[in-house]
Amino acid sequence: MTQTRDRIGTPDADGGRGHEIVVTELTRTQWRVCDRTITEGDPRAIFGFIERLDNAFEVSNFRLSERSLFSTFERAVASLAMPVTGKALL
Repeated sequence: MTQTRDRIGTPDADGGRGHEIVVTELTRTQWRVCDRTITEGDPRAIFGFIERLDNAFEVSNFRLSERSLFSTFERAVASLAMPVTGKALL
């Protein structure tokens, strides 16, 4: 069953409208993270995917073409919600 888990508003680098991040549960261990401000069906709307592993959450970040591991789901989502121009230490 597909469900929306969370919506997060983020400002863009210029302090404008930014992104409206939507996390959609695909399975019990996989989520898709998209930007609702981009037209549905546009591949740029998909920021990445999160997958629960044994003791971590793996993020496939499409905007940065990288994979990362995080200790919590919240940190995994935050990594995808960050502006591309900077990267926080999590």
